[in-house]
Order: sequence, then structure tokens, then C-alpha cells
Amino acid sequence: MDPALRRDVRFLTSLLGEIIREQEGAALFRTIEKIRTLAKASRARGGGQIRRLSRLIARLPYKTALKVARAFTIYFQLVNLAEEAQRIRRILWYESQSGQSLDMSLTWTAHRLKSAGVSSRAFLKRLEGAEVTPVLTAHPTEVRRRTTMDHLADIGRALEAWSDPLATPAQKGRSERSIRETLEILWATNEARQRKLAVADEVSQTLFFVERTILDLIPEMYDRLEGLARALGPGAPARVPSVLHFGSWVGADRDGNPNVTPQVTWETAAAHRRVILEYYRRKLEDLIRRFSQAETLLPAGRALHASLEKDRGELPGETKQLARYEASEAYRKKLSFMHSRILRAQSGQPGGYQKAEELMADLRLIQESLKSQGSRYAASELEELIRQVETFRFYLAHLEYRDHRDRILKALSEILPAVLKRNIPYEALSEEERQGVLTGLLAGSRVPPLPLKGFSAAAQEILAQFKTMEKIQRELDPELARTYLLSMTRAPSDILAVLLFGLWAGVSFDVVPLFETVPDLARSQEVMVNLWTNRAYRRYLAARGFRQE
Repeated sequence: MDPALRRDVRFLTSLLGEIIREQEGAALFRTIEKIRTLAKASRARGGGQIRRLSRLIARLPYKTALKVARAFTIYFQLVNLAEEAQRIRRILWYESQSGQSLDMSLTWTAHRLKSAGVSSRAFLKRLEGAEVTPVLTAHPTEVRRRTTMDHLADIGRALEAWSDPLATPAQKGRSERSIRETLEILWATNEARQRKLAVADEVSQTLFFVERTILDLIPEMYDRLEGLARALGPGAPARVPSVLHFGSWVGADRDGNPNVTPQVTWETAAAHRRVILEYYRRKLEDLIRRFSQAETLLPAGRALHASLEKDRGELPGETKQLARYEASEAYRKKLSFMHSRILRAQSGQPGGYQKAEELMADLRLIQESLKSQGSRYAASELEELIRQVETFRFYLAHLEYRDHRDRILKALSEILPAVLKRNIPYEALSEEERQGVLTGLLAGSRVPPLPLKGFSAAAQEILAQFKTMEKIQRELDPELARTYLLSMTRAPSDILAVLLFGLWAGVSFDVVPLFETVPDLARSQEVMVNLWTNRAYRRYLAARGFRQE
């Protein structure tokens, strides 16, 4: 084991041992230590030690066994934190060494590309046509609470400060005290929920990782991509194109999970928008604090002044409040108006930003004004927020709906007779007959009205899905929910059925077939060719720029 890793493991686990002794007494601590010692010995010497360990554990009273299990759970969580800290140290070491590169790092990639004769210009041309969308998926088996993850994150930050070679004894003491306090709280905190995991918990956990890691890493990732472009030789522009966006199934994937209701999806979408707008609010507040440039020393451009005049006319209340700032602090005033527009967007008041492009335009306006006066470092600070807005916009991550084709099929079989006003045994029809019925409805100049009542709860739930998607697009953001994935797709009519539900709800989206069995995968080309030659489907494709996911 690396000496630094050994040091961190010993430090954290020793503190845990002290907390257990203080909270539970020496007897429990001795039991835990004996089990740990026997477990280590059993790896080295085998059989006899394993039998002794088994007998010891079998004799534990129930409450003691729970505490022992709890101690080892926290123990391994602390070891994980120490390993993460060591992994970061190793990465930083590689980055500090000339001629050294970590496998799969961007430095390693640059070396490979350069060796293959790939120029900076060729690399950037590839990036211009690229779109990378990592999709966050639901994990209902995750039982750790967000509270627990928060405590572990606090310990990780304190460990980093404690391990800093430049930390003074007083600073190390404060870091150690912080870890002790958090461990004491963690020991008295229920590790798992005392209730069944809800979809809201899954959403909260997903947003935890996005807020704690992903949001702040985006500017650094683009910095590194630009460094990679420069490493490939001359011809690299100052800025690489933004290629990254995120998707999420959490709160919208209802295939096999009846708890993902339309209301849950709406609440998830609102949480996405709430989290990202709140993040932008905090970022703007930080910029307002920092951007104190005076016009007498750094003049603002004409376009910025024109924009400020427009803000004063549209936000008179804010104009009065901003009188407390120095009259010459144009950048601070513009950022303050932007902050007000974000607040209004959060509360749904008039005058707020309607879409992310408006916020990006204002950020670029300030950036260009600064650049024109030679203030390139302040301009680069704005670039971080611009990258984040380009990536997360006002929706954080696209919510991707998913449901099973059998549920769509059953709902459609129930609804079609009411729409067509004749008995139609849809499920008994051949694939060719199904396509004929659906194509006629989709390609017609007028869609027959949908009756409002008389359907089963299952059929109404399917209709509500699409109505909720339409509401999300209309009231929150058109890009927040734009994808519908159909599990177990088998035939072209399955996809046409999804489009028909969308037509009834008045919502536009990308419909994505999932071919999941070996026979369905084998026939997938035939299914797609059939769809692409269907007149109704081609009209849908044309409206979406002939893009098929």
C-alpha cells in the first residue's frame, strides 16, 4: 500500500475507533477489533481462523451484531474516501511530471493523436460534429441516504485539508476536529432509510451528484479539451465547440415502476429547473461581488450601455435599488440586472429570462466588452459560466420518458374504438393493418377529437404521460422533456402508436425505439427501413431535421 494511503486509512479508522469507544464503550470496540484481526488472519491462514471468526459472530447478541455491521460499513466507507484521495494525488502527480501521462488521460490521448498524425484542425472538425450525452439512470437498489452521502463528502473535504503538506498544526487540528464531529454524527445517523425508497429519493440522489461534482467540472473539462487541441499543433482556435449535454431517466422511466406517475415526472422536471436556476443565481452573485471595474478605469462598450438602458426600461424597480452602486460600475450593474432576471425566471414573474440563450447573450455581451478593452482574464472568468449555461441551459439534464410497448398497445386498443366511433379489434389486427390505421390518423389533415372520459385508469395514465410532457415543454422548457423511449419495440406500428399519443396531446418529441431481444435486434433494420418509408413517419422525421435516435 502507498504510504500516503496507509496514513490516511489509519488516521480515519483510528478516529472511528475512538468515536465507537466513546459512544458504545470499550467492550464493543474490543469485539470489533477481534473480528477485524480474525478476518485479516483468515486471509493469511485460512480454515481455522475462519471457523473461529464464524463462531464469534454467531454468538453475538442481535443488537451487538447490528453495531458491528454498522462499524464495518462506516469503516469501508472511510477506506473508500482514502482511496479516492490517493487516486487524486496520483493523477495530480502524473500531471506535474513532464513526459509522464496516465493511461486514458487527455495527455495520453494527445500523444496518441499526434503520433497518428492528427492535426489540431482535424481534431476540431470532428468535435464540431460531435454530441456527447451521458444519461443518468435510476438505481432503486441504492439505500444510502443523501444525508449519509453529505456527511461522507464533508469528511472527504476535511481529509483533503488535513493531508495538505502545507497545512499548519493548527489547521490540521481543525480538520481533525471536523472529522471527529462528523463521525460522531454519522455514528448516530440511520445508515438506511426507515421507509421504502421513493422516486423522490432517487431524484434527490441524482441531483446530489450533479450538484456536487458535474456542474463545477464542466469548465475544467473544456479547458483540458482546449489544451489538447493546442498540444496537437498550430491552427487551434481559442475555443473548442461545446459538445456535452446530459440526460436523465430518473423520475421519467416508468417501465416496470408504477411509482413513476405523471405527477412525479412533473415534480422531477420542476426540480431540474429549480436546481440549475439556483446555481446560476449563486454564480451571478459571486460575479457581482467580484466585478467592481469602474468605467473611469475600464470603459464599457456601447452595446453594453445600450443593454443597460433596455434593462432600466424593463426593470424600473431594480433600477432604483441599483442606485446604491457606484455610478461608474457598469459591469456590476449589468450583472445585477441579470441576477434579477434569474430571480424572476425562478418565480415566474414577468421580465425574467425565458430561455438560456438570453442569459448566454448577456454573458457574451459582458465578455466581449471586457475583451475589447484588453481585460482578457476577467473575460475568461465569464467563460466558465458560459460553458455551464451552454451545457445545462435551463433544464440541467433532458428528462427522457420510457415505457413498455405493451402498455401503449393496451391503451391504444381501448381508446381507438372511442376515437373512430366503431369497434376495431386493434390487438387482433395484422402489422400491415395496424400501420394502415395509424398512418391514416397521423397523416390526416384533422385528428379526430379524443373523448375526455370513459377509459380505464391504465389508459388514462398513458394519456396523462403525454399531457405532462406537453405541460413541461410549455410551462418549464421545451428542451426539458423531448425524448420518449419505447421499451421492447418489435414493429413499426409500436413507434407510430407513440406518435399518435403525442399528436393527441399536442406535443412534439423524439421517439426512440429500444430493440431489446435477440429476434427484435435481428429485425431492427427491417423495422426502421419500413418506418422511414412510411409517409406519416417521414413527415415526422422531416419536422425533426431527419434526425433519428
